[in-house]
Amino acid sequence: MSFWQENKIPLAIVFSGLLIAFSIYFALKPFSLNSLKTSLKTEIKEKTTENNQEVVSPTTANITITNTISVTEKLSPTTDVPHLDENQIKQGLINKTTIPTDKLEYEIGERLNRENKILIRGVVKNKEEISGAGFFAYCDLEKCEVTYVGQGVPKCSQVNPYNYPLNWADYCVDTGGNTVAR
Repeated sequence: MSFWQENKIPLAIVFSGLLIAFSIYFALKPFSLNSLKTSLKTEIKEKTTENNQEVVSPTTANITITNTISVTEKLSPTTDVPHLDENQIKQGLINKTTIPTDKLEYEIGERLNRENKILIRGVVKNKEEISGAGFFAYCDLEKCEVTYVGQGVPKCSQVNPYNYPLNWADYCVDTGGNTVAR
């Protein structure tokens, strides 16, 4: 009998363990959408210069990676465009979360232009912690304000007055403490 035939069960267990370990490692490894977008743009750029063929150029390529399907509304040409003041958003996140300025880490995930305002959805966390929270903010012609930071269902008063899309928060908690559909 050969080595492989004599030890096939222990070898199968070892190889299965390695397969599971690699699966867990790659499942838990942070995945950066920005690096994927950059590599896709680089790949498109290389293909445009290859053999002098006409291919989609990076300036006309629109690469969107998202977990949800969303509809972005366009501003009408007659509306004033508000300014996205990230300092006000950062200060609002500091006030709502009490995370110290030097430990605050946030990312704007999606923004929609809608009738003289910008609606923003993102994530915020303390650099020293593993998990974070989602947040909603809006900017109008006068100011930017963070209206919700959390991991659960927002209060209706935090989302309804600002008309956030339903796919951002399809339920909210009313003044009686009941979770209701928006």
